[in-house]
Amino acid sequence: MADRRGAVLLALIFMSMIHFSHSDTLTCTSSVTTINLNPSTDPYKTYKYPATGLYPSTTTCQWLIQATDASSRITYEVTSVNVDCGDRLMFYDGTSSSASAIGGSVCCSSSSSCGSSKPPQTTTGNSLFLQLDSDGTGNSYETGFTVTVVVGKDESNCTASGTFNVNLAATLTLTSPQFPANYPLSRTCTYIYTYSNGNVQIEFIYMKLELDSGTCFDSVEIFNGSSTSSPLIAKVCGDTVPAQNTYTSSDTSLTVKFSSDSQETRKGFLARVTPVDEIATSSGDTTGSSSTAHISTTTNAVTNSTNEPSAVSDSNTTTDITSPRIASTTTDGYGDNSSLFVGESTGYNGGQIAAGVVVGVVVIILFVVGGVIIFQKMKKKRSVNSSDNKKNEDNTRENVRRSE
Repeated sequence: MADRRGAVLLALIFMSMIHFSHSDTLTCTSSVTTINLNPSTDPYKTYKYPATGLYPSTTTCQWLIQATDASSRITYEVTSVNVDCGDRLMFYDGTSSSASAIGGSVCCSSSSSCGSSKPPQTTTGNSLFLQLDSDGTGNSYETGFTVTVVVGKDESNCTASGTFNVNLAATLTLTSPQFPANYPLSRTCTYIYTYSNGNVQIEFIYMKLELDSGTCFDSVEIFNGSSTSSPLIAKVCGDTVPAQNTYTSSDTSLTVKFSSDSQETRKGFLARVTPVDEIATSSGDTTGSSSTAHISTTTNAVTNSTNEPSAVSDSNTTTDITSPRIASTTTDGYGDNSSLFVGESTGYNGGQIAAGVVVGVVVIILFVVGGVIIFQKMKKKRSVNSSDNKKNEDNTRENVRRSE
């Protein structure tokens, strides 16, 4: 039992380390701590304060979170509140406490009411200011707070349900409508991407789409071709980016369809759409060779007009979609629950390979630790047996001597 308990304990510790590795700890100093987030490479973060224990009394802590893109906004959600209402945790829509407050103080009045979450809020600009003021008293439940932030801007160009034809010339950013705020109800946005000199690839960076009891109520579907009647490569939803986060067409076109139902909404998704010959490596993607059942849909034609050079046509009209070029560095979108993937996967991405390596290392460690524990037990048992044998031999000699 000892060796089994040791192995299980080690596994639990390791899994806990993995779970919390995506949370950053905020520090409290005498000045404002500034955190800059790049929406293209680091759109999602979770922050915790303090790392462990209770936050100090009679202290003021200030943090400024900013998106490096001035046109981006920040959506935040306090996922765990353990701040006594005698103290004040405030959020401001700007760069200091002089900006407009977003709601009142976030707090809880007793240990039974602490630990709950608060509804997400979105700034009007690219800055979010946090301030915690603690009084001179303390309670055992004053363990601080955890907040998640998502930075970005709406790059869906889908103000109403519609279909958009996009001729790719460079890497584009695609988001759900109103990102990073919650997407609207009953919205369907279909994008037909075409790259005449090669293939088209989509890579998901962040995802939070409604999934309940294994059913995608809101989703993104990827089709291998120029319409939603083309073979379905994948259908994705949920609160995390799926392990397989990259999909590539087998020809010059890839169709991407976002759809939401008439009830609940989430923060949505952020993805990159790239002409294949711009990708440094294409290992780990899923190429569109799916033979799964496809889904046919009809959407209302909508024409948008902006001033960027990526040609987009809808019906017989050619317009422009604002979608800036972004770096092709791979980053993960971190969520906090589950995701669902429907379709065929024909490869493994770097994240899956890395996860496999980590699991292999953990298994080896567990075997080694378990072996050491078992060896120690056997060694101890042999020592006890040896002692018992010697005692028996002595008793036998004594009996023989007395009988003589």
